Amino acid sequence: ATAAFEFWVPFNTVIGTTGLVLALNGGAVNTVQYTALIPTSSTTIISSGATAYETRITGTGSNGTVSRLQANLIGSLVAGTATGTVTLRASSEVNASAATIMAGAWGRIVNKLP
Repeated sequence: ATAAFEFWVPFNTVIGTTGLVLALNGGAVNTVQYTALIPTSSTTIISSGATAYETRITGTGSNGTVSRLQANLIGSLVAGTATGTVTLRASSEVNASAATIMAGAWGRIVNKLP
C-alpha cells in the first residue's frame, strides 16, 4: 500500500539558540521519503529530506519563547505486507533545553490503493 502523510507542528523553545528536531518512525516499509521545513527564526527556514526512518532533521535555532513558529513534515511511503504505526518524533536540538509542541499540532495519513 502507498500512503502520503503530513504533519503540522507549532512550537517554541526556551531560548533562541535552541532548535527543533523532527524525525519519523513506523512499521516495516519498502520505501519512505520525507521532507521537513523547520523555522530557525521568524525569517529563516531550513529544508531537508530523508529516505529512512529515524533520520533526524534539525533546526539549529528559533525565536525562543518570543513567538510561535510552524514546522511541517511531508512525505510518502510504500509499505510491504507488515503493519505498523507511523509516528512523528519531535525533540529539542539541545538536550538540556526544552522545545515545546504547542496546541494545534496535527497530522494526517492518506492511503492510496495500489
